[in-house]
Amino acid sequence: MNTIIKKGKLNGIIDAIPSKSYLHRYLISSILTNKECTLLVNTKYLSNDIFASLSCIKALGANYEIKEDKIILYPLIKNNNIPVLDVNESGSSLRFFIPLALSIYDEVIFKMTKRLMERGIDGYNEIFKKNNIEVEYKENEIHLKGKISVFEYKIDASKSSQYVSGLLIAMAYLKSNEKINVENVTSKPYIDISLDVLRSIGYDIKEDNNQYIINSYKNVNDEFIIEGDYSNSAFLEAFNYFGSNVEIKGLNLASNQGDKVYLEYFKALSENKTRIDITNCIDLGPVLFVFASLKHGAIFTGCKRLKIKESNRLDDMITEMKKYGLKYQLSDDDNILEIEKCDIDKYHDLSFSSHNDHRLAMALSIVASITGGKIIDSDAVNKSYPNFFDDLKKLGLELEME
Repeated sequence: MNTIIKKGKLNGIIDAIPSKSYLHRYLISSILTNKECTLLVNTKYLSNDIFASLSCIKALGANYEIKEDKIILYPLIKNNNIPVLDVNESGSSLRFFIPLALSIYDEVIFKMTKRLMERGIDGYNEIFKKNNIEVEYKENEIHLKGKISVFEYKIDASKSSQYVSGLLIAMAYLKSNEKINVENVTSKPYIDISLDVLRSIGYDIKEDNNQYIINSYKNVNDEFIIEGDYSNSAFLEAFNYFGSNVEIKGLNLASNQGDKVYLEYFKALSENKTRIDITNCIDLGPVLFVFASLKHGAIFTGCKRLKIKESNRLDDMITEMKKYGLKYQLSDDDNILEIEKCDIDKYHDLSFSSHNDHRLAMALSIVASITGGKIIDSDAVNKSYPNFFDDLKKLGLELEME
């Protein structure tokens, strides 16, 4: 699907969609409670990634029921078959479920897209070795044999914090009191979200200088509210700095979501050329790049990890932004990107590719609303925000699907 966007502004009030980060973690952590749980959430915004996690829950033996304003999750009943977990293109689902699945079963199969296979699961190599897990890679599948029981080792989180979160969830399931020692922490706020979820369902977790120990468990809660999503709200908020007037409701100002830093970064970028480190908010990269190019430019550090996302977000964003005159410098190690202000008024009716990446599709929509234009393969937004273009239309932007 492609979306043609006319020049225009947004105006109105809209509810933030449910936090994908929190919802992922509550879905998988519901298995730990061993009882019926209810997640209070607007289910019309469930994305492809969330459906991937729901299918994984069912493959492990825990059923669920989706209603208009809630997801009801039922206790896990272990089955005798080898579970096949289809994570589609959800990296979160893959990395969260691997340790848990290997804590429940001694053989599991994960199916996924080609791109997710390329992104890999290297962060688990050491724990596979320590637990004698056999790993076999097939076309778009990973076959795993063995049980995880030993957790105490150092994990390098330089590529993704999801490995840490996956191990914490598995430790909680086994009620293991071993330690996880984390090195080269990136995206620390995402680890904090995992800790917040585990604590809310009853786990006492000690955190000391990037070392995590689960001390005890007391199951007290069975109903949880999913807060609004800062990562996706950033795209709507960005429109406000280019003439729109959108009020986003339902965001928790005290949230652990690291991407809420966009509130601070957008203000800084709108005032002058500044330097921003995106190490702990890597998913904001595309919208921050667009924002800076339309304002005063900026210097971004911590960019290298963008290359191993749903697309090569660093190179692909540069490719698309060149279409409206991007001038930039990229360091030899791909970690520092300097962007200059673009003269956007010279450009009209541009055509952008999403590179099958939801965050590129949403970020480039901001430019298209200024110049007029088209987002090719715009249905990439289904990965995290399936109603994105519908919401833009509700807020007054004229667009057409083809």
